[in-house]
Amino acid sequence: NGYNNTDADGHASATGHAALFILFIEEGLDGNWSSTGDYIKLDTGVGSTSLPNGLATPAPYDRDNDGKVDYIYAGDLLGNLWKFDVSSTSTSDWGNKISGNSPLFTASFTDSSSVVNPQPITTIPIIATHPIEGYIIAFGTGKYLEHSDITDTSEQSFYGIWDRNTSSPDTIDKSDLVQQ
Repeated sequence: NGYNNTDADGHASATGHAALFILFIEEGLDGNWSSTGDYIKLDTGVGSTSLPNGLATPAPYDRDNDGKVDYIYAGDLLGNLWKFDVSSTSTSDWGNKISGNSPLFTASFTDSSSVVNPQPITTIPIIATHPIEGYIIAFGTGKYLEHSDITDTSEQSFYGIWDRNTSSPDTIDKSDLVQQ
Protein backbone atom coordinates (compact mmCIF):
# COMPACT_ATOMS: atom_id res chain seq x y z
CA ASN A 1 0.00 0.00 0.00
CA GLY A 2 3.00 2.29 0.17
CA TYR A 3 3.69 5.27 2.38
CA ASN A 4 1.68 8.33 3.41
CA ASN A 5 -1.50 6.27 3.36
CA THR A 6 -3.28 8.57 5.80
CA ASP A 7 -2.73 11.77 3.77
CA ALA A 8 -5.96 13.66 3.08
CA ASP A 9 -6.02 13.03 -0.68
CA GLY A 10 -9.51 11.61 -1.02
CA HIS A 11 -8.25 8.04 -0.55
CA ALA A 12 -6.87 8.16 2.99
CA SER A 13 -6.60 4.96 4.98
CA ALA A 14 -8.98 4.88 7.95
CA THR A 15 -6.58 2.62 9.88
CA GLY A 16 -3.01 3.55 8.89
CA HIS A 17 -2.20 -0.18 8.65
CA ALA A 18 0.39 -1.57 6.26
CA ALA A 19 -1.30 -3.84 3.74
CA LEU A 20 -0.44 -5.86 0.66
CA PHE A 21 -2.77 -5.44 -2.31
CA ILE A 22 -2.81 -8.18 -4.94
CA LEU A 23 -4.46 -7.12 -8.21
CA PHE A 24 -5.87 -9.55 -10.76
CA ILE A 25 -5.32 -7.23 -13.71
CA GLU A 26 -5.54 -9.67 -16.60
CA GLU A 27 -9.24 -10.54 -16.93
CA GLY A 28 -9.88 -10.22 -13.18
CA LEU A 29 -11.31 -13.07 -11.14
CA ASP A 30 -14.42 -13.50 -13.31
CA GLY A 31 -12.99 -12.72 -16.76
CA ASN A 32 -13.54 -8.94 -16.60
CA TRP A 33 -11.43 -6.57 -14.55
CA SER A 34 -13.11 -4.02 -12.30
CA SER A 35 -11.81 -1.89 -9.44
CA THR A 36 -14.44 -3.21 -7.02
CA GLY A 37 -13.47 -6.80 -6.44
CA ASP A 38 -10.61 -7.92 -8.59
CA TYR A 39 -8.07 -7.48 -5.85
CA ILE A 40 -7.26 -8.92 -2.45
CA LYS A 41 -6.10 -6.83 0.49
CA LEU A 42 -3.91 -8.62 3.05
CA ASP A 43 -3.90 -6.29 6.06
CA THR A 44 -1.04 -6.62 8.56
CA GLY A 45 -3.10 -4.90 11.26
CA VAL A 46 -0.01 -2.85 12.22
CA GLY A 47 -0.05 0.94 12.18
CA SER A 48 -2.52 3.64 13.16
CA THR A 49 -3.74 7.00 11.93
CA SER A 50 -1.41 8.69 14.43
CA LEU A 51 1.55 6.42 13.51
CA PRO A 52 0.84 5.35 9.93
CA ASN A 53 2.64 2.36 8.55
CA GLY A 54 3.34 1.43 4.94
CA LEU A 55 4.62 -1.63 3.15
CA ALA A 56 7.76 -1.34 1.02
CA THR A 57 8.28 -3.07 -2.32
CA PRO A 58 7.31 -6.74 -1.95
CA ALA A 59 9.51 -9.64 -3.07
CA PRO A 60 7.55 -12.56 -4.60
CA TYR A 61 9.07 -16.04 -4.40
CA ASP A 62 8.22 -19.17 -6.39
CA ARG A 63 9.53 -22.03 -4.23
CA ASP A 64 8.79 -24.87 -6.63
CA ASN A 65 9.51 -23.13 -9.96
CA ASP A 66 6.00 -23.74 -11.31
CA GLY A 67 5.60 -20.14 -12.46
CA LYS A 68 3.26 -19.22 -9.58
CA VAL A 69 4.22 -17.12 -6.58
CA ASP A 70 4.12 -19.04 -3.28
CA TYR A 71 5.35 -16.46 -0.77
CA ILE A 72 5.65 -12.69 -0.72
CA TYR A 73 8.08 -10.98 1.65
CA ALA A 74 7.91 -7.25 2.40
CA GLY A 75 9.18 -4.84 5.03
CA ASP A 76 7.37 -1.90 6.59
CA LEU A 77 8.13 1.48 8.15
CA LEU A 78 7.93 0.03 11.67
CA GLY A 79 10.74 -2.47 11.05
CA ASN A 80 8.58 -5.53 10.44
CA LEU A 81 9.43 -8.15 7.84
CA TRP A 82 6.22 -9.83 6.70
CA LYS A 83 5.75 -13.19 5.01
CA PHE A 84 2.50 -13.68 3.10
CA ASP A 85 1.62 -17.21 2.02
CA VAL A 86 -0.18 -17.18 -1.34
CA SER A 87 0.56 -20.82 -2.25
CA SER A 88 -3.02 -22.08 -1.95
CA THR A 89 -5.23 -22.31 -5.03
CA SER A 90 -7.96 -20.73 -2.90
CA THR A 91 -7.44 -16.99 -2.43
CA SER A 92 -9.40 -17.15 0.83
CA ASP A 93 -6.45 -19.10 2.31
CA TRP A 94 -3.93 -16.38 1.44
CA GLY A 95 -2.36 -14.33 4.20
CA ASN A 96 0.11 -14.25 7.03
CA LYS A 97 0.56 -17.73 8.54
CA ILE A 98 3.04 -16.72 11.28
CA SER A 99 1.84 -17.56 14.78
CA GLY A 100 -0.38 -14.77 16.14
CA ASN A 101 -0.53 -12.98 12.75
CA SER A 102 2.89 -11.55 13.68
CA PRO A 103 5.69 -10.43 11.40
CA LEU A 104 8.39 -12.99 10.56
CA PHE A 105 10.95 -10.62 12.11
CA THR A 106 11.14 -7.12 13.59
CA ALA A 107 14.29 -5.05 13.03
CA SER A 108 15.16 -2.74 15.91
CA PHE A 109 18.00 -1.35 18.00
CA THR A 110 18.21 -0.41 21.67
CA ASP A 111 19.57 3.06 22.28
CA SER A 112 21.68 4.32 25.20
CA SER A 113 18.50 5.04 27.20
CA SER A 114 17.40 1.37 26.81
CA VAL A 115 14.60 2.40 24.43
CA VAL A 116 13.87 -0.10 21.65
CA ASN A 117 13.60 1.74 18.31
CA PRO A 118 12.24 0.21 15.10
CA GLN A 119 14.46 0.18 12.04
CA PRO A 120 12.32 0.90 8.97
CA ILE A 121 12.62 -1.52 6.05
CA THR A 122 12.15 0.40 2.80
CA THR A 123 14.01 -1.81 0.32
CA ILE A 124 12.91 -4.98 -1.40
CA PRO A 125 14.18 -8.11 0.39
CA ILE A 126 16.51 -10.49 -1.46
CA ILE A 127 15.56 -14.17 -1.24
CA ALA A 128 17.92 -17.13 -1.61
CA THR A 129 17.39 -20.83 -1.02
CA HIS A 130 19.12 -22.05 2.14
CA PRO A 131 21.30 -25.16 1.54
CA ILE A 132 19.69 -27.08 4.43
CA GLU A 133 16.04 -25.98 4.31
CA GLY A 134 13.93 -22.90 3.71
CA TYR A 135 15.21 -19.51 2.64
CA ILE A 136 17.54 -16.69 3.60
CA ILE A 137 15.80 -13.32 3.45
CA ALA A 138 18.33 -10.47 3.28
CA PHE A 139 17.50 -6.78 3.67
CA GLY A 140 18.85 -3.51 4.95
CA THR A 141 17.12 -0.93 7.12
CA GLY A 142 16.75 2.84 6.96
CA LYS A 143 14.62 5.35 5.11
CA TYR A 144 15.00 8.54 3.13
CA LEU A 145 11.41 9.70 2.72
CA GLU A 146 10.87 12.69 4.99
CA HIS A 147 12.84 15.91 5.59
CA SER A 148 13.81 14.67 9.06
CA ASP A 149 15.53 11.64 7.46
CA ILE A 150 18.28 13.90 6.11
CA THR A 151 19.73 14.43 9.59
CA ASP A 152 18.69 11.09 11.13
CA THR A 153 21.79 9.27 12.40
CA SER A 154 19.99 6.40 14.15
CA GLU A 155 21.51 2.94 13.92
CA GLN A 156 20.65 0.93 10.83
CA SER A 157 21.56 -2.67 10.00
CA PHE A 158 21.74 -5.34 7.33
CA TYR A 159 20.00 -8.61 8.22
CA GLY A 160 19.94 -12.15 6.87
CA ILE A 161 16.97 -14.05 8.31
CA TRP A 162 16.70 -17.83 8.00
CA ASP A 163 13.09 -18.70 7.26
CA ARG A 164 13.04 -22.46 7.76
CA ASN A 165 9.59 -22.55 6.15
CA THR A 166 8.09 -25.00 8.64
CA SER A 167 4.41 -25.94 8.73
CA SER A 168 3.83 -23.90 11.92
CA PRO A 169 6.13 -20.89 11.61
CA ASP A 170 6.95 -18.61 14.52
CA THR A 171 8.41 -15.16 14.65
CA ILE A 172 12.21 -15.02 14.51
CA ASP A 173 13.55 -13.05 17.46
CA LYS A 174 16.63 -10.85 17.25
CA SER A 175 18.23 -13.05 19.95
CA ASP A 176 18.06 -15.95 17.42
CA LEU A 177 20.50 -14.16 15.13
CA VAL A 178 24.26 -14.51 14.99
CA GLN A 179 26.23 -11.31 14.45
CA GLN A 180 28.53 -11.54 11.43
